[in-house]
Amino acid sequence: MRRAAKRRNPVRLPAVLGPTLGFALLAALFVLHAGARISVTELGFRLSKLQSRAQELEHRQEGLRLQILTLRAPARLERAARTLGMSPPDPTAILRVGSPVRAGPAPAATTLAERP
Repeated sequence: MRRAAKRRNPVRLPAVLGPTLGFALLAALFVLHAGARISVTELGFRLSKLQSRAQELEHRQEGLRLQILTLRAPARLERAARTLGMSPPDPTAILRVGSPVRAGPAPAATTLAERP
């Protein structure tokens, strides 16, 4: 009799399984699509921030290059040296490497023993 009861009320697994699997597949695709859209949006925001930061750094670099050129200007360096009490050297005190030695008084040589 048990067999007869089973045959009267059979469970149709394939009829329920198909729509359930289809719905699960659609739900999974929706979740993947939503995740991809969120990732793309986040990457777009990050890219925008990085581009604005790069532009800001380029402007800063250009300002620093201009500052370097200004600080290296010969006229500015000469003014700064004069402010510090420096002056151009006596032309006779300049010795060039490879040039003949000029006749004149020899510089006073000191030895280690003579030094205080």
